Amino acid sequence: SQLGSQLGSSVTLLLATQAGLVANVTRLSASVTANSARHLASQATQADLVTNVSRLATTQASYAARLANATQLGANQSAHASTSQAMQDALVANVSRLPATQAAQA
Repeated sequence: SQLGSQLGSSVTLLLATQAGLVANVTRLSASVTANSARHLASQATQADLVTNVSRLATTQASYAARLANATQLGANQSAHASTSQAMQDALVANVSRLPATQAAQA
C-alpha cells in the first residue's frame, strides 16, 4: 500500500512536471514567434532605410548639378553684362565720331 502511495505521488509529480514543461515550451514558442515578427519588421525597416539613403544620394546629386548650373548661369550673365557694356561703349564712341566724319566728307 505504501509502494502504491509512493507510486501515485511520483506519477502526480511527473504529470505536474510534464504540464510545467508543456507550458514552458508553449511560452518559448510564442517568444520565438514574436522575435521572428520583430526581426522581419526590422528587416523591412532596414530595407526602407537603404532605399531612403539611395534616394538621398540621388537628390544630393541633383542639387549639386542645379548648383553648378546656377553658378554657370551667374558667370554667363556676368560675361554677357561685360560684353554688352563694351559694345555699348563702342557704339557711343562711334556715334560721337559721326559728326566729325560727316563734316570731313562734306
